[in-house]
Amino acid sequence: MEITWKHSFQQVEEILGVTDKPWIVNPFWEMDVSAQLDGKQLGDLPMEQMVQMHMMQDQPSIIDGFNFLRERIQAGGCLHNIWDDAQRAADPRKVQTGLYAFPVPGSKRFLLIIPGGGYFNVYSFIEGFPFARRCNALG
Repeated sequence: MEITWKHSFQQVEEILGVTDKPWIVNPFWEMDVSAQLDGKQLGDLPMEQMVQMHMMQDQPSIIDGFNFLRERIQAGGCLHNIWDDAQRAADPRKVQTGLYAFPVPGSKRFLLIIPGGGYFNVYSFIEGFPFARRCNALG
């Protein structure tokens, strides 16, 4: 299923099959802002509305990035845990970590992309996946 602006972050998690890893898609997954949003959570809002609320730049590349991630997840092997189950159980901060690998077939080159967002959350869907898609297209 193609991801569009009409999908909420929660729906994108379901499309990608990462409901057990909500931080991959939704940097707001731990926030409770229901009082400000008439009982809704940020993850329930359509991305179109989220983008307007947060004045996110380069909106088409966000959807392209999510669809790139979807294609790679379907192909298999792009999401990797950094820590094993025991390490994640011992330190809850390690639960929200992971590595995404998007190799280009036939290429030995690699690029390490480290999205920002240190002020609040990591915004891989803005600063990671769209950039990875473009770099992959370049080989």
